Amino acid sequence: MAKILYITGNNWGWIKQRPQFLAEELAKANSLFVLYKASYKSLGLSLNKSNLPRLPILRLPFSRFILIKTLNRALEILIIHISVYLHQPDIIFFSDPEQFTNPRFFRGKIVLDYMDDHRAWTRVKTEAKRLQRIEKLEKEAFVTCAKIFVSSVSLRTKLIHRGCPKNKVCLVFNAFGGLAMKDRAPQKRNEGDLIQVLYFGAISDYFDIDSVIKLLESDERIYIHLAGPVEKLLPSHPRLIILGTIEHSDLMRKAREYEYYIYPFLVNDLIASVDPVKIYEYINLGGQIISVEYEEIRKFKDFIYFYNDKKKIDVVFQDMLRDKKIKYSIKERNEFLAQNSWQHRAELINRELQIL
Repeated sequence: MAKILYITGNNWGWIKQRPQFLAEELAKANSLFVLYKASYKSLGLSLNKSNLPRLPILRLPFSRFILIKTLNRALEILIIHISVYLHQPDIIFFSDPEQFTNPRFFRGKIVLDYMDDHRAWTRVKTEAKRLQRIEKLEKEAFVTCAKIFVSSVSLRTKLIHRGCPKNKVCLVFNAFGGLAMKDRAPQKRNEGDLIQVLYFGAISDYFDIDSVIKLLESDERIYIHLAGPVEKLLPSHPRLIILGTIEHSDLMRKAREYEYYIYPFLVNDLIASVDPVKIYEYINLGGQIISVEYEEIRKFKDFIYFYNDKKKIDVVFQDMLRDKKIKYSIKERNEFLAQNSWQHRAELINRELQIL
C-alpha cells in the first residue's frame, strides 16, 4: 500500500470524470488524500458523494485578471508544497499537467495522468502565455515524472512526439462508472412513438449544437435531452430539453429510461485526443448510440452508429431506427463491461506504481 497525495484540477463537485473515478478506485488499495481545485462557480456542480479525505485548493476570485491568475498559481504551488510536507506521501499523483510542480525537498515518486491534451485547450491568439507555461511544465514533467499515464492512443503519440520518453508513457483508457447495468429487455416500437434521445456531459464550445438541431428538424418525433452543465448559449427549440446537472448515481438511473444516446462533438485537435467516458457509459446503459466519427473512437465501431458529416446525421439516425435490434448483443456488451471498469484501470495503474 502506497501513501498517495492525489492532486486534481477538477472541482470535486464537477460532473464525475476520470480524476474522481480513479481517485476512488486507487484509494481501495492505497492511503490516498485528495487536493482539488476549488471553484466559485456553483453552476454545473453536484454532490459527488465520497468518503475520501480531501481538501480544496483555495483560489482568489476574478481569476480572469492576469495578476489574480498569477497569485492563484503561486497560492496553488504553496498549498501543494505544504501538503507534501505535512502528508509525506510516497507518491504525488497529478491528474492535471497545469498543476505540476516538483517540491525540491520531496524524495518520493511523481506521476502524471493526462485526461486531455491541455495544449489543445488553449486558444493560441488569446492564451499564448498559458500555452507557453503548459509547454514549459510538460518539459519539466517529462524529465521529473517516473510515469505518465494517458487516456488515449492519440495522446500517447503526441507526448512521445513532444519528447516524453516512450518507457515513461503508459496507456490507460477511460472506463464506465458505477455498477454494470442489468440486461435490457427488448422493447417494441410503434411508428408514431416519440423518440427520446439523451446526451449527458458538459455542453461547451465543442458541443455540436448544429447537428443536434438538424436532427431535431429531420423528424418531429425526436426529442433530445441534455443533462449537464451548459457553458454556451443554446438556441431555443421546443424539442430540445435542458435537464441541468444531475448527480452521477441519479443520472445513470434516469439515463436508463432512454433508448437512444448521442455524442455530437466538433472534431478538432482537442476532441481528436479524447477517449470519451460517456461512450463507455452509453454502452453500459445498453441502448442505441449515434456518434460523430474520429480515429480514437473507431474501436467502438461494433457498438455505435457513426456519422462523419453533420449533413448526414439524420440519415444515419434513420438507419439506426430501422434496425429493430440493438447493434450489439448482450454477450458483446457484458464482455466489454468486464474489461472496461474503473477497477480494472486502477489495477493497471497500481501495478505500474508498485514497480516505480
